[in-house]
Amino acid sequence: MLERRLTILQAPAGFGKTTVLADVSRRPQQDGVVVGRLSLDEHDSPTALAGSIARALEHGGLDLAVMHELDSRFPFTSGPWMSMQAGALEHHAAPCLLVLDDADRLPPHGVDLVERLVKGGADNLHVAVTSQSRPMFDFATHVLDGSGRIVSTEQFRFSGPEIARFFGGELSHRQLAEVRRRTAGWPLGLMLCRRVGIGKARRARVDAARLSSKYVEGHLLRNAPTAVRKDLLDLAVFDRIDAELVDEVLGSSDARLRVLKRPELDGFLLPCDKSGAVRRLHPLVKDYCVDRLAAEDPARITSLQAMIARDPAHFAESIPQGRGSARSSTVVHGVCYSTVVRVSLRAMRGVNGCQFQPAVRKLPP
Repeated sequence: MLERRLTILQAPAGFGKTTVLADVSRRPQQDGVVVGRLSLDEHDSPTALAGSIARALEHGGLDLAVMHELDSRFPFTSGPWMSMQAGALEHHAAPCLLVLDDADRLPPHGVDLVERLVKGGADNLHVAVTSQSRPMFDFATHVLDGSGRIVSTEQFRFSGPEIARFFGGELSHRQLAEVRRRTAGWPLGLMLCRRVGIGKARRARVDAARLSSKYVEGHLLRNAPTAVRKDLLDLAVFDRIDAELVDEVLGSSDARLRVLKRPELDGFLLPCDKSGAVRRLHPLVKDYCVDRLAAEDPARITSLQAMIARDPAHFAESIPQGRGSARSSTVVHGVCYSTVVRVSLRAMRGVNGCQFQPAVRKLPP
């Protein structure tokens, strides 16, 4: 981070941005580098924010006392704080790192202040921020000229070997495959699995579902408009968010596009192939949304499943046999039989069952 002017860690909540940034910034601090840390708040006034940044750097080791005391004749605005900080940074001369957490919470005046810091601050100031969405301040110039870097969601996702190491090498191949399928490398999902255990005990499954539900409701859906929340619950019925099928069943592209544009869902809409044209919801998010829809409007699940089932063009002519075939995603246009079996048994009782029974009978035990 000291090699660049600006470093941005961008990913949804639960991907470990704050933890990674804290760990990475700890080493330069141990080497004597000034490191100021600040969690941002949308309610901070310009003066409060400027003062908080200056105090964070002072707490990290920057000597503000070398500058003259603020003259009481100055109006108490962000200007004096910025001037004092800039003078102290120039006097310090050595590299200094400012760590700003939750940059997406910045109000407009905060965006302007951070932009001024990055563009016009002392040459020895380096800024690292975390954000759930693209920061509002201008960072493109720094990325293009090599003085800035963005670490995005996929770089936080755990690979298979990393998951194995996270569990101390104690998982069997089958367990590792199941954990990888269920979590898709989501760090918080992995922590939940490790906390409640990997076994098939009912208590472990219930605990994992409860903890993941709290996260989805508290973070992904907390600030989502009612329409987006409804769209997400509808899309959870589909195993694959294929544009043709989803738009046909829901009657328009509005729901799909509204969900795909939500920044907090970045990382939870997983590509089904290399092109990324077809997506699927993260398994833990999907399970929560289906359960919510079943509790709030079971008739809606029945209706959606019925509309999907009436279009034979979107069903596979056969289902691959063998290990794991129940979870196969080879069903064209995103209709996986795993959803029909796992999610919709209750809903199917209210639908014309003959449309589902041939597929259900073909599934391996």
